[in-house]
Amino acid sequence: MRSLFLCVAAAIGLTTVASAQQLAKLQVIHNAADKAAAVVDIYLGSELAVDDFAFQTATPFGDVPAGIPLRIGVAPGSSTSVSDTIASFTVTLEPDVTYIAVANGVLTPDAFAPNPAGASIGFKLFPIANARTEAAMATNVDILVFHGVTDAPAVDIYAGPNKVVGALDYGTASSYLPVPAGVYPIAVAPAGGSPIARYTADVTNLAGQSVTIVASGFLDAGANGGGSPFGLYAVTTEGGPFIPLPPQQNEPKARVQIVHNAADPAAAKVDIYVNGELAVDDFAFRAVTPTLELDPGKDYVIGVAPSTSTSVSDTLTSFTVSLPVGRYVVFANGLVLPGFAPNPSGASTAFTIFPITGIRPVAQSEGNIDFIVFHGVTDAPAVDVRVAGDNLVEGLAYGKHTEYISVPAAEYVVGVAPAGGDVIASYRVPGTALAGQSAVIFASGFLNPAANMNGPAFGLYALIAGNVIALPVATASVNDVPELASAVVAPNPGSNQITARFTMPADGDVRVRVSSITGTSIMETTVTGLAAGLQALPLSVDAIAAGGYLLTLDAGTHRSVLPFTIVR
Repeated sequence: MRSLFLCVAAAIGLTTVASAQQLAKLQVIHNAADKAAAVVDIYLGSELAVDDFAFQTATPFGDVPAGIPLRIGVAPGSSTSVSDTIASFTVTLEPDVTYIAVANGVLTPDAFAPNPAGASIGFKLFPIANARTEAAMATNVDILVFHGVTDAPAVDIYAGPNKVVGALDYGTASSYLPVPAGVYPIAVAPAGGSPIARYTADVTNLAGQSVTIVASGFLDAGANGGGSPFGLYAVTTEGGPFIPLPPQQNEPKARVQIVHNAADPAAAKVDIYVNGELAVDDFAFRAVTPTLELDPGKDYVIGVAPSTSTSVSDTLTSFTVSLPVGRYVVFANGLVLPGFAPNPSGASTAFTIFPITGIRPVAQSEGNIDFIVFHGVTDAPAVDVRVAGDNLVEGLAYGKHTEYISVPAAEYVVGVAPAGGDVIASYRVPGTALAGQSAVIFASGFLNPAANMNGPAFGLYALIAGNVIALPVATASVNDVPELASAVVAPNPGSNQITARFTMPADGDVRVRVSSITGTSIMETTVTGLAAGLQALPLSVDAIAAGGYLLTLDAGTHRSVLPFTIVR
């Protein structure tokens, strides 16, 4: 019998049955907040299966016999045999079914506060059938919620303003909730009431996994022998100690940045009103607002007026939005006046807003860049975005955006092509200096300005760290810009000089540019008459403070973009 569980953790674990008998999978969760059950031993039949099983820990999933009565005994942590059992349960598990069994309740119910709904709070096992060991979709996290607080009433669970679980009674579990990997504000409320506790569930790095969220402890610890206080905890399929969900420190908000990407010359500058009040004055094309903090679930009327407006009554158009808690980038896009080229795919080009939710403040991996691509060019067809000849994005239509794409931080030349066609423009992404950052790359302007009232020309731009930068046009076709050999940059700490070392491909000139990592030019110059071969070029950088920068060197058709850091 000792072979029933596979020990895969140092202190607790389950053993695989090495036989041909029918099996089920089982994870056991210890959520009994009674201090007398703080550490227990678990017996299967007469054999010890889990030794010193602590409160707020869980076993991993393991194989157990199915189709036969299985006696599960619970004994004090000091037990020496099954005869020390203080509670036992007989269960028959269905073959090939996956279960979670939550050990919950108290050993002496009369010594604890009763359940408000009159439910029995005696120590017992709560089996949950059809448990999941992974998410149904690789991009999601599947979340199961279990109510294990003996003195709490039925509860509602909110994710932002949305009720995702309603009237969950003590001892019961919700259905699985599939959500995209991300960060979620969670609120707990008595069924039909207002939230009494708020938490943050960060499942950003759990894509493809399933998680059990357990309500644990006592709502009123003082009325329950000074036991563990109420909290929400996460239990993964690997078991081990519960993972506490941190309480929210601030009232959750919808955090929004608006990008002005409407290329209509009549909207070159606009005023933005929110619920009748001027929020952004003289909002310029390709500018971005500071982060606006909005109350989740509340209706906001966003009005767009000429930059000469004196009140909300001057608005040209308005939109009503109500956003859940989260981070958003909203593109104000399209045309205010008639007389522009239509969209080749027949999409409406009228001025409107395109919200993008789930914005990441940083990349999920320090060595990557995470980015979304948004198509905001009214007269352009659906496009492909290519890197090294391969489509990174396919058939992206006007007004649409991709999901996040993660790539290693490196220097990239990206090409834009009509879907299935040839590249019509190429741009450089200074990825090495953007390691660990998140970006929204957007297409802006007109593909044919002459057919669109001579409005601004097509280009690729990026919203990075709250700033809009222009991606530089590549100096040659895609994948045809060789790097300068041996190109490195050596800052002199504490000084105002850097030294660029590189191999000139031929006699000639080199164009030198120093910029911030967001693309703001700081210094540009051309050094003439350099000989082919290894060069060491000292450069003064008096104008810049400590921080990270880019040095761009162009010699003929060769280029290098080199990050460096000034330390003062």
